[in-house]
Amino acid sequence: MSKLISAVSQIQLADQPASITPQGYGMEIEDPTYEPLAFATPVTTTNTPSSPLRVCPQTRVVNYQTTWHHLRGCADFGICSWCFNTYIGSSQLTHEFDSEIKSGLMCRFNVPRITKSLWPEAKQTANLGLLRDYISRRPSVPACTKAAGAVGTDGVKWFGLAAGELGMVACEACHEDIVLGTAFAGRFCPLKQVQGASERWTCTISYSYVSRALQILSRRRDQDTAWAEFVEAAKKRMTLPACEGKEINAIQCNWYRPKQSVANLDFCETCYLDQLAMTPYADDFADTAEGVEEKLCMRACDLQLINLGECVYLARTKGLRVQVILQAAAKIASSPRCFKGTGITDGKFYNFKSGSAANFGVCEACHAGILVQHGVEAFFGSEPQLVAGTAWCAFNPSVARFNGLVDRWQQASETGYWGAYETWVKKYAALPVCPNFNLAAKSKWYGWQDCTICPECYETAVEGTSLAASMELHDALIEGETLCCMYSDRMRGKYREACEAGDATELRAFCRKRWETYQQTVPRFKMIYEMQSMQSAMAMSNMMLSMSYQHANAMSDWVTPTGYEYGNSSVGYHSSQYGVDSAEAWNKGQAGFAQARGGVAEASYLKDIWQAVE
Repeated sequence: MSKLISAVSQIQLADQPASITPQGYGMEIEDPTYEPLAFATPVTTTNTPSSPLRVCPQTRVVNYQTTWHHLRGCADFGICSWCFNTYIGSSQLTHEFDSEIKSGLMCRFNVPRITKSLWPEAKQTANLGLLRDYISRRPSVPACTKAAGAVGTDGVKWFGLAAGELGMVACEACHEDIVLGTAFAGRFCPLKQVQGASERWTCTISYSYVSRALQILSRRRDQDTAWAEFVEAAKKRMTLPACEGKEINAIQCNWYRPKQSVANLDFCETCYLDQLAMTPYADDFADTAEGVEEKLCMRACDLQLINLGECVYLARTKGLRVQVILQAAAKIASSPRCFKGTGITDGKFYNFKSGSAANFGVCEACHAGILVQHGVEAFFGSEPQLVAGTAWCAFNPSVARFNGLVDRWQQASETGYWGAYETWVKKYAALPVCPNFNLAAKSKWYGWQDCTICPECYETAVEGTSLAASMELHDALIEGETLCCMYSDRMRGKYREACEAGDATELRAFCRKRWETYQQTVPRFKMIYEMQSMQSAMAMSNMMLSMSYQHANAMSDWVTPTGYEYGNSSVGYHSSQYGVDSAEAWNKGQAGFAQARGGVAEASYLKDIWQAVE
């Protein structure tokens, strides 16, 4: 989920920044996330959608209309209004920038290379030459793919350590945005090693801990000692697995907990490093130093909870006391967990004070970790209401319309205009989600019998248009399976053309053709994909079974060797029957994977036919 934005003036215990002098360092450590000018104004109902942003949206594409700035002649390098007002607005160089109101841009200004190096130098010298060179070049550099990594065919330019330490790599984007803005820049060089076409590499600088260590340690006076510390920090982070927020065997990693005891709170080492190490709060948490017996259990990392992660982010941004985190963490730990993929049964949820929205609620944990920390709890009722059965929190990634909910939340948080969120929720949360290219039965529809439109698409693309009043169906119940004709950009474009012509005849004719194509293609390629999924699952099961038998064969051979061989020419000969069973399961697994690949060409062909009219 993207960063959630807050009104820090309404957060309790926010009166003083946290101490940032961790033991062992002779200078203060400045957390790169620390930004005291962010969130300076509260979220209100009186702000307007066009208000200047309260925080930089960074590299997230902003899909609402707002003011963007750019260096004259470099319109594809967006600068948000927050960055412009914070860094540029009071300088003698403002006349070099133009502005416009639009959507679909990302802010490229708020990176260390600019804010810590190029822009201060430009202000001091009144010369934009170096900054303009960077701005002209940067949009053509591929974005960092972070944890997903990149293969050789992606064409990423990689940098490594000049002395050959570790095996770390930095993508060109992170090298431009972060590395070149530090005193360690000269210790990196273009990587000589050629990446294989299918070889996947992950940018080491994309790890939050490594990026933070690079920025902090590069400011140390003793550069050689600082560099050695950075290499060790990067090495440590590179050896740790990614945290997916799922339950794992606790013995698989080290765990951290607050020194001030908060019951039922566990952070894996990966998340501790990425979110807390080398921040003002690093010394407030400690390794549990548990023995093997204490780790013989299943655990999930609580820093993967959106509510706690957001609370930590806000505290770091504003420099708040650790008590802010611990108070929220205590409430989160004592409430039902809001894990991805897991609803809350018979739980309590908060709704809007001005009037409840249907099919909407915020769980107690997210109220404490997100709403209170953002200072917007006043827009919600003072007491949560019990909801019978299983319900989903609005901040749970598995809730219906999660993307829309997050988009509007970010708009409200970044602009300070609360109506952007509450108005949207009350309008759309109760609507059934568009079935897309899946058929829906016993549902309400708009449009015509041969051009059916679901309620969501009607609200977003049709309501208020010139053809809406002439439609045959208005919130009409259809018992049979029906296809929505208005979810794709192509069909919405055809609908706009019909409105301009004042006649839906051609649109409806195309919808009939589209339905015929659907019947000939979609059910078939869906069936093929479902069969592939089942065959792959069965094949993987056989592979795992083979490995289990292989282990049993090795144990049998070690404990009770017989000297006999078992098997035949098709599976080979083994020291026990377990070896035979292992080989048979392995062969079945390989055959299953081969069978699963059999229908790929047909499914792809049918899908292309459907997408030509979708």
